[in-house]
Amino acid sequence: MLPILPVWLSTILLPSRNPGEVGDRIHLALAIRAQYCWHASQPNICSMLNSLCTSLVVSLLLTAPLAAEQKLPDFRRVVTVERPNGVQKLAAMELAEYVGRITRQKLEMVTVSQLPVDAAGLSFFIGDAAMHVLGKDPAPWKQEEYLLRSVPKGLELAGDDDGKANPWAITTRAGSLLAVYTLLDDHLGVHWFWPGPFGEHVPSAPDAVVPELDIRTTPKFLFRSIPQGPSAYQAAAYRQEYMRWARRSRLGSTRSAAFGHAWFDAFLREGDTFKNHPEWFALVGGKRQPPQMCTTNPEVIERMVQHALNGKLDIMHISPSDGGGFCECERCRALDVPGLLAYDNVHPQLSDRIFAYANEVARRVREKNPDRGVGMLAYTYYNRPHEHPDPGTEPLRDVRLSGGGIPRSRGAGRVAHLGRGREEARCEARGPRGLGTSLLRRPAVPARRPDPREPARGLPGRLPRRHRRRQQGLRHAGSELLGPHPRPVGPRVRRRQSDG
Repeated sequence: MLPILPVWLSTILLPSRNPGEVGDRIHLALAIRAQYCWHASQPNICSMLNSLCTSLVVSLLLTAPLAAEQKLPDFRRVVTVERPNGVQKLAAMELAEYVGRITRQKLEMVTVSQLPVDAAGLSFFIGDAAMHVLGKDPAPWKQEEYLLRSVPKGLELAGDDDGKANPWAITTRAGSLLAVYTLLDDHLGVHWFWPGPFGEHVPSAPDAVVPELDIRTTPKFLFRSIPQGPSAYQAAAYRQEYMRWARRSRLGSTRSAAFGHAWFDAFLREGDTFKNHPEWFALVGGKRQPPQMCTTNPEVIERMVQHALNGKLDIMHISPSDGGGFCECERCRALDVPGLLAYDNVHPQLSDRIFAYANEVARRVREKNPDRGVGMLAYTYYNRPHEHPDPGTEPLRDVRLSGGGIPRSRGAGRVAHLGRGREEARCEARGPRGLGTSLLRRPAVPARRPDPREPARGLPGRLPRRHRRRQQGLRHAGSELLGPHPRPVGPRVRRRQSDG
């Protein structure tokens, strides 16, 4: 039998793009190892053959071609490790449930040790179970990175997981769940339009197929979240369903961050700062005054660098104070574009000076601590991209656009420039995006003035009319998630509640 060994080995090593043929060659390599090691009389030959055949099997696994398009009904089971973490366990349960609803057949939940070598059909390999198919650990992962890869035996879905935190919370790193929801949403037609069972769409498609996939990527946005409004207006059932909807919609906010107005915290919280350092503050009408700062003052920039480095969050806010009253000194005004006005056509556009300040702070922070970020708003007088960016400065990685910079729909409350067109707003969004930044939009939500008649426990007494209409409309649409309001909010709502 030894003379034909080279022929068998050459057969195994021939190139192939057929997944089934690769599997046959793996079985052949294992048979060679078993046959020749059993008959070999010399231990060194047995050891050599054992190592050679093992290397052949690993190389075949690593170089195996991707599986072609696979039929979804051929997937019979979801495979995990013996003790999956919370994220991987939830990913397996979600995948089994929704695929079962699509194909109208129940998927089996098994562990790697329970999976037979010759198991019929295809399998979904979740999380750490993918390592047993790849033959190597896919780690290290980038933050929230995830993997979908077709293999002859099924599909691998894995990623960067924080197994100790709540898997439903969008603050938890859950790469395996991102992989599962990417498969369901992008390739199998499952969609979640709003919280609750009434908002999800699960197609009935027994003949659905899984395309050939080879994806390893991270989310395009570091922060992906949608504010849901005052929690006092929400029932507990809604909050729970919203959390599930946010996770299934692949929202995420895994780093602690602040993007708001920062100069009060950095300069004015200590009451004597203006008295001791008036030159740090904005020059307006020939006088220094708070709350804005002189962004060309070196000591102001260094103070903000220390504010960012000494903060407790991963990303510290460095945005100017709200409102107007920006510095009119010669150094600051020299950075403005002559004749370029802001949205109100009265005040100068301040993007060049403000983002020159922000980029300088970001550069110094990155030099001293590469893991620390800074958060900056694109807001009011600096809501547009700067006209003359300095190529030597650090690019902003994450810019948060305020509702004052991008108009919402009509009736959304007081927004800085409701009369401007949607196309102009899109241009504003594309500007920073062209500089390689990630954009985050914070819609402007009108605040309701406090009512002295409101209960001491903080629950609303009488809602504004637009909120009453919205609540009535949702309840009339049959939403079971709102629950009863903590107090009657008007005669029409009172009659509706009494009618059941």
